[in-house]
Amino acid sequence: MLRERLDGADPSPLKFSALILFSTLLVHASFISINFENPDWTHYDTSKTITSLHSMASLFINRQTDGFYRPLTFISLWFDYKWFGTYWPGYHIQSILIHLVNVWLICQLAIRLGLKARVAWMAAAFFGVAPVTFEAVLWPAARFDLLAAMFTLLSLLTALDLVKSEHARPWKRILLAVFVAAGLLNKESAYCLLPLLCFLLATRKLWGLESVKPSNALRCWAS
Repeated sequence: MLRERLDGADPSPLKFSALILFSTLLVHASFISINFENPDWTHYDTSKTITSLHSMASLFINRQTDGFYRPLTFISLWFDYKWFGTYWPGYHIQSILIHLVNVWLICQLAIRLGLKARVAWMAAAFFGVAPVTFEAVLWPAARFDLLAAMFTLLSLLTALDLVKSEHARPWKRILLAVFVAAGLLNKESAYCLLPLLCFLLATRKLWGLESVKPSNALRCWAS
């Protein structure tokens, strides 16, 4: 009986989308009320120093005081600071929206890897409510992880298109480079892209990528 249900027709994408949206928002909605009067909660002390294009550009030139280099996320938090000021619940909105984008990208990646639609949607639903993402969604200052994950997933999707295509258009290579750079400008964890691609190519028979030629993969690395 269970196997028949699993092998049956996929529910409509609209129903799955509604389920994922509802469950993800249900789990994370309470985060909006959790806030602290501390500069490390939203890095608003850094946002206060961004008063001109020059000060914004300095984020890309100088490292943080702790030695890290994550300028794009600080710009994201600065936008929140300009919109919401010290109204901390407003910061959660952008983080939750980015998390929802990542949930959708997980689904797209699963489908691109040849998994059944319902399996892809279920994986996305599980990722949407998984405790492992709670800190990054709950803590506005941990948005580095959300944005790095988003651009890494976009890089993976673009890279898969490149390795599958015999004659990939140049703009896709440029797009891949942009996504990779954006990921690294949010957090160094975006370096995981290379081992992830190596793993997917090493296990390509599992994902229906048997036809991928080594030359395609080399062109992908080169871009």
